[in-house]
Amino acid sequence: MRAAMQIAGKGHWIFGTMHTANADHTVQRLIAIFSLNQHELPLIQLAVNLKAIANQRLAKIRNSNSIPVVEIVQSPPVIEEVILEKRTKTH
Repeated sequence: MRAAMQIAGKGHWIFGTMHTANADHTVQRLIAIFSLNQHELPLIQLAVNLKAIANQRLAKIRNSNSIPVVEIVQSPPVIEEVILEKRTKTH
């Protein structure tokens, strides 16, 4: 995770996968990766470099078919605020 954020900080696109139900859970899981004494710099880097969160899951419809349900949050200033707020609450 640290290496990905350092590379993203240099302007490279980083794509990763995480098994979560929605964008909110993704942000919570990203924040939880770092222990409390490690939150400061990684959360600032995450808040500054995160450009989008895309979630996809399959929803069952009739006849046992499935369709993708997609949630995309682009350029999320609200997510940046949530990440930075979490950073300040842990100190």
